[in-house]
Amino acid sequence: MSSQPGATSIAHMNWKGTVALLAFCLLASCAARRQQGPSAGAKPGSLPVAESAAPVIDSVLGIPVRPGAHPVLLQAMRQWKGVPYKLGGNTRTGVDCSGLIAAIYPQVYAVQPARTTAQLYTQALPVPRQQLQEGDLVFFSIGTPKPGHAGIYLWDDYFFHASTSRGVMVSRLTEPYWSRYFTAGGRLPAIKSKP
Repeated sequence: MSSQPGATSIAHMNWKGTVALLAFCLLASCAARRQQGPSAGAKPGSLPVAESAAPVIDSVLGIPVRPGAHPVLLQAMRQWKGVPYKLGGNTRTGVDCSGLIAAIYPQVYAVQPARTTAQLYTQALPVPRQQLQEGDLVFFSIGTPKPGHAGIYLWDDYFFHASTSRGVMVSRLTEPYWSRYFTAGGRLPAIKSKP
């Protein structure tokens, strides 16, 4: 087999040309990114923020936490999650649904709510389900004509409550059980609605 000197140099040049072209494209891409500048609202020198960042799942609560969630509410929920249910209870050794609300509201919202679910239902101003906001109350009628269970609405249909079977936990209004027994949403007069 004889090799032709011109053939080797052309192949060698094609390889060099390919590498040069790839390097040019890579550098052009980097230069274009630099010209775009940082994301709107980003601090100089900071990494750009993704347009649609994945929600952060809270390791204790096990739910996605919405940006802007009340930090004191999140802290209180982490402290109370898993506390066993106890009818009439209002401590971390055992609590019922209205006892949980009575314990969390003063800490988070500086409001002392009524102690029983019936009193909370009377005290709260009606709020349609589609307009519920963080801190609103959700009421359920389970085997009774009037609400006998309540929880604190969070966001995206999540709510925090003391379940008789599972203790203090996060549930969702879209779950078939809670959807079936949902009665009303309410807002305590001292809690301001968000625009």
